[in-house]
Amino acid sequence: MKGIEHPELAETEWLLMDMTEHLNQLNVKMQGNENAVFSLQQAVFAFENKAVHALKDRNQFSSLSSEEKNTLENLKNDENIIILPADKGGSTAILNKSDYKQKILSLLEDSSTYKTFPTDPTKKQMSSIDKVLKRLKETKQLSGGVAKSLKQSKPTIAKIYGLPKVHKP
Repeated sequence: MKGIEHPELAETEWLLMDMTEHLNQLNVKMQGNENAVFSLQQAVFAFENKAVHALKDRNQFSSLSSEEKNTLENLKNDENIIILPADKGGSTAILNKSDYKQKILSLLEDSSTYKTFPTDPTKKQMSSIDKVLKRLKETKQLSGGVAKSLKQSKPTIAKIYGLPKVHKP
């Protein structure tokens, strides 16, 4: 509206609301073509995420002094330590890297909890999942769009990490 100043975020919110409304209208018109609507929904959500993150990043400022920034940079570059979020309280922990690795390895040695695989089981699991999705799609228990959204295109093997426990003094 002319003559009325709106914050920049309001323009983005209006754009996202307009896109969402058009998407909902399009969804009604294209009942039989799930893939087109699904792709459009993904594009709208991706755009929304990028817009929100861009606005947040632009409005952030640092309250650290240059000395504090240098100290943080030196810590990040130190190959002998690892910086991790703590298990609770929003704290950050700085650990000796070799101690951290030793603790993780000792946890992995517990054969009652962890099992060693001779090969990566990801491909076999993906093949099994694909067969189930195909069967559900063929029997009309899943629509093509839902089956496609459940299929992982580039699966990766899980990675282990540990969060250090922080004890109150």
